[in-house]
Amino acid sequence: MANQDIQSTILQRIQSLYDMAKKCDNNFNYSHALSYYTRALDEIQTTICITSTISNYRQLQFDIYLSMCDIYIEQHEWTKADKFRQQALNMADELQEQEKIPSCLDRQGNIKRLQYDEKEALLYFQKSLNMKLKFFGNNSLKVSNSYHQIGQVYDNQHDYDEAILMYRKSLDICLSIVGHNDPVTAQTYSSIAIVNYKQGKYDEALWMFQKSLNILLPVYGNNHPNIARLYNNLASVYYEQSKYNEALSMFDKSLNIILSDVGYNHLDVANTYRNIGYVYKSLCKYDEAISKYQKSLDINISLLGCSHAVVAELYNKIAEVNNHQGKHDEAISRCQKSLNICLSIFDHNHLYIAESYHQIGYAYDHQGKYDEALSMYYKSLNIRISVFGPNHPNVFTSYNNIAAVYRCQSKYNEALCMHQKSLNITLSVFGLYHLNVATSYNNLGVVYHNLCKYDEAIHMYRKSLDISLSLLGHDNTNVATLYNNIGLVYSSQCKYSQALSMFQKSLDIFLLVVSNNHHSIAKLYINIGTAYYHQDKYDKALLMFQKSLNITTSIYGYNHPDVATSYSNIGHVNKQQGKYDEALSMFQKSLDIRLSAYSHNHSDVAISYSDIAFVYEKQCKYNEALSMFQKSLHIIFSVFDYNHLHVANSYDSIGRIYGTLSKYDEAIAMFGKSLDINLSLLGHNSIKVATSYNNIGSINKDQGKYDEALLMYRKSLNILLSVVGYNHHYVAAVYNNIGIVNSSQGKFDQALAMHQKTLSISLTILGQNHPDIATLYNNIACLYHEQGMYNEALSMHLKSLKIRLSIFGHNHLDVTMSYDNIGSIYHSLCQYDEAISMHRKSLDIKLSLLDHNAIVVAISYGNIGRINYRQCKYDEALFMLRKSLDIYLSGVGHNHLAVAKLYNEIGLVNDDQDKLNEALLMYQKSLKITLSLFGYNHPDIATSFNRIGSVYEHQGKYNEALAIFEKSLSIKLSVYGHNCADVAISYNNIASVYHSQCKYNKALLTYQKSLNIYLSVYSHNHLDVATSYNNIGSIYSCLCKHDEAIFMYRKSLDILLSLFGHNNTNVAALYNNIGFVNYLQCKYDEALSMYQKSLNIYLSVLECSHHLVAVLYTNIGRVNIDQGKYDAAISMFHKSLNITLSGLDHNHPNVANLYDKIGLAYFYQSKYHQALSMHQKSLKIRLSIFGRKHLNVAKSYNSIGTVYDSLCKYDEAISMYRKSLDISLSLFGHDNTKVAAGVYNNIGHVNYNQCKYAEALSMYQKSLDICLLVDGYNHSHIAKLYSNIGLVYSRQGKCNGALSMHQKSLYIALSIFDHDHPEVGAIYNRLALVIEQQDKYDEALLMYQKSLRIKLLVHGHNHADIATIYSNIGNLYLRQSKYKEALSMLQKSLNIRLTLFGHNHLDVANSYSSIGSVYDNLYKHDEAISMFQKSLDISLSLLGPNNSKVATLYKDFGCINAKQCKYDEALFMLRKSLDIFLLVVGYNNSGVARLYSNIASVSYLQGRYDEAISIYRKSLNIGISLFGHNHPDVAELYNKIASVSEKCNNS
Repeated sequence: MANQDIQSTILQRIQSLYDMAKKCDNNFNYSHALSYYTRALDEIQTTICITSTISNYRQLQFDIYLSMCDIYIEQHEWTKADKFRQQALNMADELQEQEKIPSCLDRQGNIKRLQYDEKEALLYFQKSLNMKLKFFGNNSLKVSNSYHQIGQVYDNQHDYDEAILMYRKSLDICLSIVGHNDPVTAQTYSSIAIVNYKQGKYDEALWMFQKSLNILLPVYGNNHPNIARLYNNLASVYYEQSKYNEALSMFDKSLNIILSDVGYNHLDVANTYRNIGYVYKSLCKYDEAISKYQKSLDINISLLGCSHAVVAELYNKIAEVNNHQGKHDEAISRCQKSLNICLSIFDHNHLYIAESYHQIGYAYDHQGKYDEALSMYYKSLNIRISVFGPNHPNVFTSYNNIAAVYRCQSKYNEALCMHQKSLNITLSVFGLYHLNVATSYNNLGVVYHNLCKYDEAIHMYRKSLDISLSLLGHDNTNVATLYNNIGLVYSSQCKYSQALSMFQKSLDIFLLVVSNNHHSIAKLYINIGTAYYHQDKYDKALLMFQKSLNITTSIYGYNHPDVATSYSNIGHVNKQQGKYDEALSMFQKSLDIRLSAYSHNHSDVAISYSDIAFVYEKQCKYNEALSMFQKSLHIIFSVFDYNHLHVANSYDSIGRIYGTLSKYDEAIAMFGKSLDINLSLLGHNSIKVATSYNNIGSINKDQGKYDEALLMYRKSLNILLSVVGYNHHYVAAVYNNIGIVNSSQGKFDQALAMHQKTLSISLTILGQNHPDIATLYNNIACLYHEQGMYNEALSMHLKSLKIRLSIFGHNHLDVTMSYDNIGSIYHSLCQYDEAISMHRKSLDIKLSLLDHNAIVVAISYGNIGRINYRQCKYDEALFMLRKSLDIYLSGVGHNHLAVAKLYNEIGLVNDDQDKLNEALLMYQKSLKITLSLFGYNHPDIATSFNRIGSVYEHQGKYNEALAIFEKSLSIKLSVYGHNCADVAISYNNIASVYHSQCKYNKALLTYQKSLNIYLSVYSHNHLDVATSYNNIGSIYSCLCKHDEAIFMYRKSLDILLSLFGHNNTNVAALYNNIGFVNYLQCKYDEALSMYQKSLNIYLSVLECSHHLVAVLYTNIGRVNIDQGKYDAAISMFHKSLNITLSGLDHNHPNVANLYDKIGLAYFYQSKYHQALSMHQKSLKIRLSIFGRKHLNVAKSYNSIGTVYDSLCKYDEAISMYRKSLDISLSLFGHDNTKVAAGVYNNIGHVNYNQCKYAEALSMYQKSLDICLLVDGYNHSHIAKLYSNIGLVYSRQGKCNGALSMHQKSLYIALSIFDHDHPEVGAIYNRLALVIEQQDKYDEALLMYQKSLRIKLLVHGHNHADIATIYSNIGNLYLRQSKYKEALSMLQKSLNIRLTLFGHNHLDVANSYSSIGSVYDNLYKHDEAISMFQKSLDISLSLLGPNNSKVATLYKDFGCINAKQCKYDEALFMLRKSLDIFLLVVGYNNSGVARLYSNIASVSYLQGRYDEAISIYRKSLNIGISLFGHNHPDVAELYNKIASVSEKCNNS
């Protein structure tokens, strides 16, 4: 009995230890539980040793083994667990209780299940089931439990249908044994709910959990751990449904129950804290999440120790939050802790280790360490495959993670492959309708989006959305994410309205499901803001980005990558708004955060450098931009493979800067590299490949390689049309670029069609009020501008400006572009004040936004300088252009296209100032740069050649000019083909040289070529067409085809009036040209009317001191000269000179030209010394500018020669003419210039005055030959030369020859001019002189009267030509001895001359001399002498003593003295005259012959017959040498000698 009591006591003590252990076990106090179990086992072992009654102890020992096995299973200590399972199995064998073996098999199955050896687990559970069925039959709770355990295996294998089937079997047994309201039944409902949950059937899951809860609440009450677990399960479903508030509520209920039941330090509390941490993580409440995870971690460590799998798992969870916070180093540190624990607990092939690798990979991924990330993800994948096999959801996760890294590396094919593997797993495991399948479709959609395969992306997202909506309903974050993703695709397609609709749907869901302060909402605000940004709704974009920033800073604080992203987005808006300082500040903030969050070598840091570079680029700080882009590229190289889209993007950015810097080879190299990467990653049919082709095309365009550019643009367009369809802004951009090339090629209709396509697409996508629309209006305006359609261009630019002002406000760079463009239109319209106003507006804005040293500031200075140049404000122009040049040189260096163009423009200013050497230097600098940039075959090279050619032309180096212009033409033909406006310009330049060379037919033909091109390229109503008509008119004018000239000028004028209206300088220029033709036709009133019209326009449009005003004054002065209004002419020339001197250096060709004109007026006034002074001033200037070998210098020598000729300084005259001739011949050759023809004519005139008739005829013939070659027969120059030859024949007494010549002259003049033209009148006058010489006085008088009628009609009464005709008629009357009529005519002539010239003029002296001759014939010798004296006084004052005119007057005095029988005085005067003639003209002169004859006559009257005969013979010899034997003067001398000889013989 005592023994029994002892055994009972021992058994009670063992039972007490067992119960204590069980209690600790239930409270997850495993260490205490194990301690109690171990003590109980020790007691049992001791008791067994002292008693033979052991069955009760063995039964308890079996239960303890199983309980200890269960604890070690919980602790994942599989070896120890299996040890106790084996001991329990041994005990069952020892007890020979086979029904206990299934419990051991169940434990073995659990160990295998938890080791993810599902196959072995299923095998053990199946063995257990079979034994239970054998021992207990079908209807046993133990059998039900086996079905339940097998269901768990199928659940783990994701074979949910089989799992449900097993759970249903278990449930049926439970319902039949214990009924509906039993905890065992409730557990089965919970298990079924878990499967529903995993299947994404959340409503069914909630229903099942609710059933379970309804059963357990009456059983356990509200405050029971099992109720807590159900609340926990319900919370998990709510969590998956994104019902975070409901989830938190359930978790809190669960936590409260557990805390009240078991206190704080319990695993269930730890698990609940962990679950609450999940929710806070999803709500982006990271601090709260970490706090909950840390609580869970602390409890687990206190209960399980530091080296436990759950502890490792919690480190991973905290690491996951650290990653979301951007604290990647902390995340890696925690993952490493987790990994170390797992490696110490498990073998290397365990899922917890896989999870650690996964989290470390995730951290590396977000640090941009993609190779390290892949290494970790692949380690994780390999473990999962080894544990689960290849076809398991956990493997699906790994494939997704690896794909995400490949996406970041732009390895899209590899990413697609991974996502496809993932999809195949989910479809095979879950079937079509499962969230994991939806996730796979979503992931595939992301890759297709990256590949710009938008239709495929949308298709995938829609598939994912359908599944998600069917499983989760509408109000779920997964659904919201899909709406967001679809919105992103629409945004990429520029379908911003549709994108915003999707983003709004997504936002509405997120706002409903999560708190306002959630990172997903922040990202949505970014996406919405980005859509607004692309719509250029910057205020709305900024509002969204600010909202995002507020959320991210509240979640993460200020030092987080997502905050950096918000700053970056705000910076981009600032940049687009032209707020560059604010943009740089934002980008710098973003960069600082990223540098602190990541290492320097991170892709986000590279993005920040790129962002800063974009601002520098906008600020035209290209070197700084290039430096930043290269920094970015260097980082990207360190992060990614060379074959990555980020690398391609960097190459694009650097290429763009090189293009801007005119480093075209480097730009092409960069874009080529980008293209190679894009092709290798994306294949041919991708937007990025299309973009590369587009970029290369743009460089080809800038290089003037238009065919190559079009080829690239077409490639780009074909890809885009196939990828994104017609209605896309990328397509619009390419159409726009093609249009620009078409415009550059002069294909304006095609260009307009392209721009219209661009506009149509853009309006559809963007609506009316968008900066891109403004840009398109600008492009169309530029096209209209090119075509001379200025009103249309102005209208488009104003539309563009209106849009830009409405979007950006006044202070923005895009607004400055509009002001500049409008300024350019006003410039072309010659509305210079308005143009300057626009460019000044633009400049003020630029200076307020940018450094003074920004390139766009230089553009404004250049624009203002060009207008100053057009206004002839050369100093201001040079100042502005040099300012612009200095900025460009400091900003982009010497070797840049803009620098080359500025050198050209500075050259133009120098050229206009006739600083030809400086101009040439500038043009050559420009040429050197353009050659280095483009090589030989480029339009800008052709432009430089044109400029250099124009200098050669101005220098009179016509052959060099032609050679250069031909080079230019050759380039343009090779670049553009024949039918291009630039080719027409080259033809114009070549024609201009032919014009200068007086090769009028060649010039006309070449101008016509130019016109034909312009007419084919432009409409008829274009400025260049008008210019061509004007040029052709000028040639017709030179060819004396005045009607044709007027017709061309009128055509040109009609165009200009339609383009510009009346008040325009181009119109004024046409009035001037028409006036010049009127002047040539001697229609002086019409000419003056046209000049006055032109002058009025210039004075209203330009300043009074403008060179074009000076030109008009000069032209009016020329008319005044021809009208004989010499003082008025001089007044006009001085007005012109004052203007010219105010604007130009004194040493300028225009000044020289005016001195020439004033000299000409003085010449006509017989103020020869003043004339000579003016011409010498002109010569001095021209020599200093041009050197000796220049056409203008030749003209000066010619003018001086003409004065010497009139002064009868024939040797000096000949010397000047010879100098002029030498220059002309050296420049043009013998048969190639009218200058030479003019000089030959002038030399002929001197020879004529010297009575060197043969030489005169030779010179006139030379001149005639050249003019016939150059001008053809029917030209005024030919008419004048025939007339001059006629004068020689007349002097030679060859009256018939003279008449023939004058009639030829008259025939030509009548064919060229009206019958009432002054030139016709002049020829009638010369004919009259010859006819008078033939003593046909009536016919001569008729001719004089014809001439007089014409001259009176043209000039009116008071004109020098009228005076000349009156004088000739008077002399005719004198020869007819009609002295009264003679005196009347001569007096009329004198009165006109006195009125026109005043007293001191040679024509007045001639009148006095002629009147003296009449008085002489009337024997009114005193009156005659008085008249001759007056004439002599004037002649001496004007010409000096040694002049043939003075000599003639001395002769006249001598003849009167002889008539008065004052023979000695007569001989004195006659010898004085002879001495002068011999000095001035030499011996062999008709004047000398006449003087010898006069002296001989006096000697005869003195009775000195031998002396008289001797002197007559001298006269005869001269006459024979000059005229031959068959001349009336020679015959008369023979008669005189015969008469004297007879008298001598008779005496």
